[in-house]
Amino acid sequence: MEVENFNNEQSEKRYDSYIEAMNQCPLCTTELEIVYRVKSDQEKVLEEAQCPSCKVKASTKEHHLQ
Repeated sequence: MEVENFNNEQSEKRYDSYIEAMNQCPLCTTELEIVYRVKSDQEKVLEEAQCPSCKVKASTKEHHLQ
């Protein structure tokens, strides 16, 4: 089994590529808009990512407040 060694520059490039991919629409590559909705009665924050161009809902995450 071969193990690859990455230096800091290679790691940073891979990280930057990953972040760029996560912030783009999977269909048209437009930068996603992220909206946060607070549900104080349930002690939650909803994070919704949507494409402003094609209106595709890319992700919804739920964060619990402590």
